[in-house]
Amino acid sequence: MATRYLYTADATDDYVRQRNIGTGAQIDTYTGTNNPSDVDADDTHVFFIAEFDYKLYKLLAADMSLVTSIGSSGSGNDQFSNPHGVGIDDTHVWVADRGNDRVHKRLKSDLSYVAQTSGLYGGVALDAPRGVASDVAFGGEHIYIADAGNDRVVKLKASDLSYVGAITGLDNPYGVAVDETYLYVANRDDDEIKRYLASDLSHQNSLGESGSGEGQFGSPYHCACDGYEGYVYVMDQAGNRLARLTYELVWVDTFAMPANSRGVGVVRSEGSSGGGGAARKAWRKLWWH
Repeated sequence: MATRYLYTADATDDYVRQRNIGTGAQIDTYTGTNNPSDVDADDTHVFFIAEFDYKLYKLLAADMSLVTSIGSSGSGNDQFSNPHGVGIDDTHVWVADRGNDRVHKRLKSDLSYVAQTSGLYGGVALDAPRGVASDVAFGGEHIYIADAGNDRVVKLKASDLSYVGAITGLDNPYGVAVDETYLYVANRDDDEIKRYLASDLSHQNSLGESGSGEGQFGSPYHCACDGYEGYVYVMDQAGNRLARLTYELVWVDTFAMPANSRGVGVVRSEGSSGGGGAARKAWRKLWWH
């Protein structure tokens, strides 16, 4: 089995940290950044966005060295304004460009621009999107955007960025993560993580209330799915910890984190390029039986 890691974005120390997936212990770091907000990874590369660098970075996972970066402050195709979330699939990297009220679609290979959101989605323009996730690597065809300013999550077709549907009535959602079946939402101001069917956006269950104990959160930020092991990771920002849950939102344990840690990413399966659906099914079969 290939070695698999967790990655976390630490905005106070300006580190992106590579961690042991079993214990949360730090293995390596990347330090050449300013206020990293979110991170995602496959088995060869790490992608993260830095809010005050206005840049998207691509690192080599083997030694956390810089491969390339792109971005500056502004509203052009290769510019960002307080970017806040990042997600990947087999081919693309998606960036929640919060200050410009848009999401970028870019190539993973060289970070070059492909397209961006524009116009109205369900009759409303995006407002300060905080997180983004794609189900394309799981055989899907959609992206999911934490449209924080509108208290909703928006589902779009990944191919042409056309509107599919939305989850409304949330309270400042920051993070989204998706696997082959479920969509997870870090609903920040309600201190909870919510689970939906990705297919029809129907609510399944929720976990959380304000606090620092088991099953509680203090301003959950970003979240990530581990397709191989079957866990969901939630960055509990105010609690200075990373919570590990089962895919059904049963509390497992926590890892201590530095203050103001925001983003979390995980290689989803052995040999992953951003997906892991087959491994996810195998894990779920073992869980059920």
